Amino acid sequence: VANTTDAIVDALQGQQWRMAESLLHALSAPAKTIPAAEPEPMQQLLPLLQGLPPQPPLQCAAAVLVGVLSHWLQRHPTALSTALGVLCNALTFPEADQHY
Repeated sequence: VANTTDAIVDALQGQQWRMAESLLHALSAPAKTIPAAEPEPMQQLLPLLQGLPPQPPLQCAAAVLVGVLSHWLQRHPTALSTALGVLCNALTFPEADQHY
């Protein structure tokens, strides 16, 4: 997760939104297997997701990832406010549903 988080940051700094979106989708599959007891990687990732640029595909990919992390969020309720921030950001784009 840490390497992917770094790659997302690099893509965003280079304004490569599609690359960052692809990385978020790529992270969704293995995120299902992250042990719920493992706090570190997700605590670094969630603030990054909340600060994503206002690109609808990025926001949608972030919302999907938060959904995949529901098992982890259940064990880490202190991260819920950040996760809800990610979801609220995604909901501000009514055109986002056209991407999925």
